[in-house]
Amino acid sequence: MEQVITHLSRFRAAILQELGHRFGPRDWQVAPNVPAFTRAAADDGDRPEAETVSLGTIYFDGAYPASLRRSAADTVARTGKRFGFTELVIQQDSTDGIAFTGRHPDGHTYRFGSGTTTVLSVRSGPAEWTGEPYTGPAEVPQA
Repeated sequence: MEQVITHLSRFRAAILQELGHRFGPRDWQVAPNVPAFTRAAADDGDRPEAETVSLGTIYFDGAYPASLRRSAADTVARTGKRFGFTELVIQQDSTDGIAFTGRHPDGHTYRFGSGTTTVLSVRSGPAEWTGEPYTGPAEVPQA
């Protein structure tokens, strides 16, 4: 799990870097109504010790202008592809906003949306810890 979290932390940082480079810096912050780090037992019968980890949801107030939303979404999806995410599921694609989920063959997922606010969340697929499990966001390696 530690390697998975490191990979996903780098992935989230790469998304923010690419978005910032293309569209200017934004004041991304931890969503106040979503825990910044959570662990849950994974439904993996072959590995009863497996867990999933959520790196929480980050957001910035406001959204990319409607004229840039498609480009921002494409930037996120391309970054996902670079990190091994092979499938996209579109939840919304309208004048009100865009939202989709990226899926990785190992079960990792990310969600990106830009409408009223802009949000990004990242969750691992099932994995086992090799050491003592992290208990909070302060233990997650920063990319």
